[in-house]
Amino acid sequence: MHIPKIEFKTLFKAFVLFAIFYNGYRYFFPWDRGGQAPSMPLYFSIFKDIPWAIVVFLGLYVLYRNRKLHIESTYRGWDNFNTMTTFFVITHLVLFVVALMHLFHKNPIDVLQRDIKNVQYIFLPFLFPLIIKKKQDIFDQVNWIMMIGLWVCIFGYITYLFVPSFTWENAVLSTFQSPICFGTFAVMLFLILLSRILVEKGLSSFWYIGLCIFYGSILTTTSFAALLSMLVGMIFLFIAIRPAFNTLSKVGAFLIISSLLFYSLGLFDKYIYKGTISISTYKKASGKLLYEEIPKTLENADTVLVTPDMSLLSSWEFLKKPYVPSPDNTYYFPFEHTSVAARIAYFNEIVTYLETAPIKDILLGDFSLKNHFEYDNVYFYFIKNDGIIVAALLFILLSSGVFIGLRKYILFIKSGNREMAGLSMGIAAFLFTSTIIQFNLSYFLTIYPHNFLTYFFLLLIFFVNPSEYSNNRVNEN
Repeated sequence: MHIPKIEFKTLFKAFVLFAIFYNGYRYFFPWDRGGQAPSMPLYFSIFKDIPWAIVVFLGLYVLYRNRKLHIESTYRGWDNFNTMTTFFVITHLVLFVVALMHLFHKNPIDVLQRDIKNVQYIFLPFLFPLIIKKKQDIFDQVNWIMMIGLWVCIFGYITYLFVPSFTWENAVLSTFQSPICFGTFAVMLFLILLSRILVEKGLSSFWYIGLCIFYGSILTTTSFAALLSMLVGMIFLFIAIRPAFNTLSKVGAFLIISSLLFYSLGLFDKYIYKGTISISTYKKASGKLLYEEIPKTLENADTVLVTPDMSLLSSWEFLKKPYVPSPDNTYYFPFEHTSVAARIAYFNEIVTYLETAPIKDILLGDFSLKNHFEYDNVYFYFIKNDGIIVAALLFILLSSGVFIGLRKYILFIKSGNREMAGLSMGIAAFLFTSTIIQFNLSYFLTIYPHNFLTYFFLLLIFFVNPSEYSNNRVNEN
């Protein structure tokens, strides 16, 4: 029987499109929880994993059919890729094992939604030889994400200017779960594109305009984490690249002009207001109890979510109900806009936990939890829920991408491949700001599609090999 050829690169692009637009479903469901979340059935959240399952199944099938072919036909090959992808796989296997340990005392939906769904990307590195076979394939995928990002940002501007009911008090979320998530996405694309502009020669003015669109989108989110990441990432790139004066002045001119436009639209006002309130409320909270935990009772807690029955997972009636995560830490903060005070409280609490918790809980996560324990901090989140081993492995994995990106930038520059050098440095800048800023101010690594996109760019920097560039250039010609 003849089996038609599968164009896997196109299939992967279709999945990327689905992943970035998926959270747009929220505009087709009524919103609850103060107008900040859609009231959608649980099965719809489970549905989003089906496209990835199809991609993985077909990808592994193609690899199995072509298992006897020489891997040299791909852009990269496996030799140098094996070391870091092995570490990537080991990290997620450890997370998977730890998640299974918590499955019997913690809400199984929490475990599946937060941990197991991260583990599913363990198959991603095996698909890279099907996605990328030459240098152009890399930029086809990256430019595809950039173009989708521009449309997402344009939709964000439309909601900000004309449909404020689609925002969180004028903080834009576009097709993402929250303004913070949208800001993280915009920063990712901004830094990668800025690096390409600073390093490549002759990049069209279209991409300069795209850079300004990403910049404005960051401002529309009113996310300090996103804005700080953008600024630190820019400094990181300027110091590392030391771009030519002409390029730097052109970038500066575009950003200054766009800043004046965004200022006239009031995009800076919310930052000034939030910053002022945050500082003043922090001073009021100084020396006082920053938060107190509200005990859960049968009157104010959803007993299905707190003590879930595994048999309910197969019930269609249960799957049709909206699922609202019920974290173990339900805190009341005595002041509004307490982002500074709250994060100090989070830090004090995790320190106390590490000082008093049993060794087993510190290493493998808190076994007394019934539901996930929520922090606006990736490190604290994984330490509390999955243990310090998982948190350390993730930190080492992501920070390795920074150093490898810097190293490959230097090697690509030496080989004369400025396009790949710019991309390598841009990914390094994104991973750098993620590990030192974003991870400390949010927990986006557990949120779809940020986990997928982060892992994609991380594995991409592992995958490309500067030493093979000259050989591939000859082959392509």
